[in-house]
Amino acid sequence: MNIETFLKSKETYQKVLDTLRTYVDIEDESKGFIAGGSVSNILFSLIHGGNAVVNDIDVYWQVKEDVKLKEEQWYPAVYVNEDGLEMVDDAYGRVFVSDSGSRMRVVKHSRKGIFNNIEYLYEERKRYGVDIIKPKNLVILEGFDLNCCKSGIDLENGVIFYTQEFVEFLQTKQLKVVSPCAPIQTTIRLQKKMKDLDCFCDFEHEMRFLTVAAKHIHGGQMTKFIGPETYEKYEN
Repeated sequence: MNIETFLKSKETYQKVLDTLRTYVDIEDESKGFIAGGSVSNILFSLIHGGNAVVNDIDVYWQVKEDVKLKEEQWYPAVYVNEDGLEMVDDAYGRVFVSDSGSRMRVVKHSRKGIFNNIEYLYEERKRYGVDIIKPKNLVILEGFDLNCCKSGIDLENGVIFYTQEFVEFLQTKQLKVVSPCAPIQTTIRLQKKMKDLDCFCDFEHEMRFLTVAAKHIHGGQMTKFIGPETYEKYEN
């Protein structure tokens, strides 16, 4: 099977949408972008068999701002909890900057049943010396930490978006960390994905990779804590 032909197929898109509808009501006219584990797990099961694990459904909605954010507001680093401690903002709040220069930042996250509604700002920019403009849905996927999550369906246009890391995952069934920006959170997610998917993971290698990242990102300080969202996943 040619993986990319499969992913570009209208029939594949419809199968993913039909499967999601067995969990929740999804309107065709919706303009959201459903991305991450729900879509990726369904695609994995369509190729390799088995039942797809759908724990929740992440829907991304672009927010239009009347006034441009000040530059420092694009990069919130920490929040202060009730005890006055600075904690990593891990509730879908990070900024991702693509190699093309475009960037996105999640500004609000709310949960309704199985749905995670994620509102984000997006700014299309061209980095000096880079003559590439990427679709915003692809920029969203590039920010995901694990190769097994990097796909989504565009409900407005009826297409599947994916990265080359996801294509490789479908071909090899090997789970890898591709963005180590939040080592503790990614470690927890990696363990959960290993339980959800019938795939191979060189866990020892991935942990070495994340350990090195933890020592160097933000001077090793911001990687020592987790926020409430990741804590909840750890408890479960």
